[in-house]
Amino acid sequence: MKSIQAIAHLSSPFDSDEVPTSDSDVILNLVKGREWCLTIHCKLCDFNVLEKIREAKWDDHTSIQFGSCLEKPTWWSLEEEGIIILVGSDTEFWEICVTIPSDEIKNFLN
Repeated sequence: MKSIQAIAHLSSPFDSDEVPTSDSDVILNLVKGREWCLTIHCKLCDFNVLEKIREAKWDDHTSIQFGSCLEKPTWWSLEEEGIIILVGSDTEFWEICVTIPSDEIKNFLN
């Protein structure tokens, strides 16, 4: 499998003078150069959910729901190669799937 070098960018729709609260909306952009960008909308307080990704194993058919993309929920799961992000109504019927090597977003999860 070819490695995907993804970079995570976090941005927010509030002014720089505004202090974000835990329920502030944020945007997580996972970018692979000019090839693709996955934009995930979420709340700042939802980031603690990502800590549970270590328990969400693809082989066990478990995942966590974190944020949304294209007005659909995103489902995150861990597999041997990295983190799988599914965009769709559930983990059986999805429209987009991205696998990101775990090392690429390890700092993001810590």
